[in-house]
Amino acid sequence: LEQIGKAAEETPTEPAGSAAVISGSQGVLDRLWQNQRQSMTVLFAGIVFAMLFGTYVTLSMGPVAGAEWFACYVIEYSLSVDNLFVFIVIFDYFKVTGERQSQVLNYGVAGAVILRFLFVYLGAQLLQRFDFLILAFS
Repeated sequence: LEQIGKAAEETPTEPAGSAAVISGSQGVLDRLWQNQRQSMTVLFAGIVFAMLFGTYVTLSMGPVAGAEWFACYVIEYSLSVDNLFVFIVIFDYFKVTGERQSQVLNYGVAGAVILRFLFVYLGAQLLQRFDFLILAFS
């Protein structure tokens, strides 16, 4: 109890100190709100354009093609949300800071593109040279 009393005596109770803390956190909250608002605007615009394009596909190619497009869109969107969860877990495990996350993601995307190209190319070469391998993939 004595320690709490000492801490209360040492804590500045001046209005200027409290105002500085409040205004500083208000600036952080304003930046956070601005970033979230921009993200939500981009997300909303992306969904609206996807729905417009899906409507175009439905009207120009028929209801079956439209249903296929919307089904693929929903599947891809759900997989992207799954990827976000995986990124969060990996960033947390490896303690990647917020400033470095964009750079790490760029390296990851570049690595995925290169490795995907490499494996598709090598798989095609293997299937051309060794026809019997097609049985293993079927």
